[in-house]
Amino acid sequence: MPCTNCFKNKINCQFDNAGRFIRCEECIRRDRSCDSVRVASSLNRLIEQQEKLEAEEEEAGEKVLVLHNQLAELQSSLAEAVSRLQRIRKIKKKVKERGANLFERGIQELDKESNILPALQSHEEWVVKDLQSLGVPNDVEWSSLGLGNDFNDVGSLSDSDVDETSSGVAGH
Repeated sequence: MPCTNCFKNKINCQFDNAGRFIRCEECIRRDRSCDSVRVASSLNRLIEQQEKLEAEEEEAGEKVLVLHNQLAELQSSLAEAVSRLQRIRKIKKKVKERGANLFERGIQELDKESNILPALQSHEEWVVKDLQSLGVPNDVEWSSLGLGNDFNDVGSLSDSDVDETSSGVAGH
């Protein structure tokens, strides 16, 4: 490997074949320092460093490829999870809407029943008063009136609730 002086001057850099000198013949002749040994060792170090960097580059490239594949898998898993979450939220929204509709229908039915209930209570009170005016006792045996056993579960003519409600002073 030529030293810096020989390289700059485009001279053939030669050493003593016996290896007695660490300077080339031209540097000895000009009485200059010779860096040919340092250049060679520097070149060797650079070559080794380049080989090491190439190996590291290859390793880093392989790691990038592995990470890229993992990222692709994660993105796919993320897309599946987001899609599932979206489906669940849609279903949840529909269930909530269905529940709200059912609740609304239930409230409407209760409102209808609330309108019917007072009418039924009023009619029951009227029937009880009518039966009482005919002399039917409160603890009537319904089968004794020739109605058979079909009405035994009706109970007494006026419940305490009916009496309290009809008197207008419930609980007093």
